[in-house]
Amino acid sequence: MQALYEKFKHKGLVVLGVSVDRAGMEKIIEYVKRYQLSFPNLHDSTLAVAENYRVTGVPMTYVINVKGMVVGVAVGLRPWMNEGSQKLVQQLLADVE
Repeated sequence: MQALYEKFKHKGLVVLGVSVDRAGMEKIIEYVKRYQLSFPNLHDSTLAVAENYRVTGVPMTYVINVKGMVVGVAVGLRPWMNEGSQKLVQQLLADVE
């Protein structure tokens, strides 16, 4: 996800990490540092976001277009730098221009 973000952030891609980790922000900060994540990472301590988005697994990724509509969902790890993912991001960003 970090590599995809780095490649497309200048074109408007926004990535937001939301953690449901019960250990709290300290563990999230450790994770962000360990993996050198440069996109924002938040803690859903009340699980409100998880409930609103009906999270069924971790990690879970939502692709949301510029209109705020969920246009894709992925449960589990994904190769975000593969050709399909990059084409999807390029298409969504082109729709903004």
